[in-house]
Amino acid sequence: MKRKLHLISLLILCVGMSSVSFAQTWDAPALKGSVPVSGTTYYVYNLGKKAFLNRGGNWRTQAIATAFPYANEAVINAAGSIVKWTAVNTTGTTWTLQYNIGGADENGKYLFAANASNGEVYTDNTNDNTWVLAVADASRNIYTLQVPATYGGYNAEQFLGVGSAAEGTSMGYANVVKYNIPSGDDYTKWIFVSQADYELYLAKVTLDRYMTYADMIGGIDLTSYINTYNADVTSNINTAATNLLTTLDPEDFIWSIYNPSFEDGFNHWTNSGFWTQGN
Repeated sequence: MKRKLHLISLLILCVGMSSVSFAQTWDAPALKGSVPVSGTTYYVYNLGKKAFLNRGGNWRTQAIATAFPYANEAVINAAGSIVKWTAVNTTGTTWTLQYNIGGADENGKYLFAANASNGEVYTDNTNDNTWVLAVADASRNIYTLQVPATYGGYNAEQFLGVGSAAEGTSMGYANVVKYNIPSGDDYTKWIFVSQADYELYLAKVTLDRYMTYADMIGGIDLTSYINTYNADVTSNINTAATNLLTTLDPEDFIWSIYNPSFEDGFNHWTNSGFWTQGN
């Protein structure tokens, strides 16, 4: 009986070791921050909201945070709609952030504190447009931004950040950026993302998506893909993603759906009684 128990224990151990040997894991894609260099253009990303510094909200010029770094009125992914910020070190720890769209700086459009009493920040002026940059985590290049001590709305415990809840604006609800967000969490933490690191992130997002699906269906050894993913070479990751997609061989079944884009209204689609908008 004892020998039988030992044999069962050995089998369980072997199965466990086999599972570990074939486990295919990798870290989720994450944006990397850079040490800002004066005169360089960056995507500016809020860690707490997981969103990019952008403009929109009131008058379409209020500072807001959005899931993607594109102008609110433009088509997502259009080259001319990409929103970044040119960081310039004016003196000491003081910096300005100039609005950049489609690769071009916009004259006279800077991130600035607009109201000394309510924390509002806008993006279309040169007044009160300087920010004190401080390191929050040197190992990950995470920073805080704060109005200068000479500004009327200055509070040593408040920083540029995003509220945890969306606010109503003239253009609908938005994640409004303000300079009077209390310190203590990631909603006041920012990273400066270079174009190269942003492209690396997008490549890893794509490969991560394909690897996740491949891991779910099984039968594909992802070791080489994971190694490529972890090596952080954008071109190689893009190639690996293309190769893995070919291996997965997805089939497009949209041909089997009648009127898939609703060009012909709701014809051949059923409605169980819910209201639909007429226009």
